[in-house]
Amino acid sequence: MSDYMPAILAAISGICFGMMGVLLKAGHQRSLPPLLLMFIPFVLGTFIFGVAACGSMHNMPSLSVWVCGLGAGCSQYLSITVMRSALKLGPLSPFWCATNLSYVLPLPVAWLVLGERVTMIQLIGCITGVVGVIIGAVGQLETTAQKSAESIPRVGKYLMVLGALFLMNSMPNIAVKLLNTWPAEASVKYMSQYRWFFLFLLYGGAAVMALIDLLFHRMLRTVFKKNTLIFGGIIATSSMAGLGLLTVAGRLPAAIVFPVNSAANMVSAALISVVAFKERISWALILMIICVLASAIMVNL
Repeated sequence: MSDYMPAILAAISGICFGMMGVLLKAGHQRSLPPLLLMFIPFVLGTFIFGVAACGSMHNMPSLSVWVCGLGAGCSQYLSITVMRSALKLGPLSPFWCATNLSYVLPLPVAWLVLGERVTMIQLIGCITGVVGVIIGAVGQLETTAQKSAESIPRVGKYLMVLGALFLMNSMPNIAVKLLNTWPAEASVKYMSQYRWFFLFLLYGGAAVMALIDLLFHRMLRTVFKKNTLIFGGIIATSSMAGLGLLTVAGRLPAAIVFPVNSAANMVSAALISVVAFKERISWALILMIICVLASAIMVNL
């Protein structure tokens, strides 16, 4: 494999993840809520990771794995339900950047809870990413207001929704960090021993919560409609392809892989939004992308 190929794969992986945001926005415009579209990836992930877990487990995981896995799954379900409000309130770019700041919160948690060393540059990177999304959200809403005569939601409400997305989407990464740190045995961490079972719990927990929600709102039949299957299937393919390519690209240092992946993810979603959804290229959008990319680089230094 060429020396550049892992970085190229990390970028393609990011584009796959970025396409998920674009498809969720396109589905929303066709009255297909995010939960309906994400139910298909949740079910597929539960099946795939369940099969992998059955072939790799030799004993029953501890309570820590169950709590982290199911907690991460519930947070993913809640994140998807909040996405609908975000898509109603404002443009895609700030919402997708806020969702992809999930690498930020595990850093202070590792510092405060696990006693890990965190550098000043990394902390500044965390703050830079959050500030960038706030600037982008406020600026893009103002731009939309200038472009449209429709009523624009209050900035405060939009920022609260983005903040909720940021927190809930960070929970799986925090769970991964904890399980990668806590030892299951003398020299083996929980994540090394129960990786597939954790992912099974994450996707399974989200799938069960989504199923209950869809049954309660009598929307389960809609899952089998043509548009839902097409959008949901493409989102599932993008998710699995992104994860698979990122796994291959993981041979590079994290300081290279994650900034490249995050950059491709957020920039591709922002550019496609400009073309497909007529979002304007404003100073706020450009500044937000620069801040988030700088954040991804600094956090991984």
